[in-house]
Amino acid sequence: MAWKELIDESKIGAAGGVAAFSAIPVSVKEDYDIPDGGGRYVIVDSGEGTVRVNLPDPSVSDGYDVVIKVTDASNGVSIYPNDGENIDGSKDKIMLDVDNAYVRLVSDGVDWYVIG
Repeated sequence: MAWKELIDESKIGAAGGVAAFSAIPVSVKEDYDIPDGGGRYVIVDSGEGTVRVNLPDPSVSDGYDVVIKVTDASNGVSIYPNDGENIDGSKDKIMLDVDNAYVRLVSDGVDWYVIG
């Protein structure tokens, strides 16, 4: 099977490679809902209090990934899946409680998966 048959053609660039998503970096110090339908880089500072990051609906974020990095983990950062969806097959949150820790997640259109 040709590799192009394995990839959604709308995500194939003009030169034949997979097109890069347009990630929008955002810095947060309080609870944050990642918007649906796109990649994001979320830089979190929990020095002023616990921060909750809510993942977008994976069905409208199919093929996109998000990277969440903690610069100050003093009070902890919790990452929650969207209502009813999973992260790596679990409805549990992911905790980042070490400075400079990060997680990279990708959506398959149904759930989120940790890939880094």
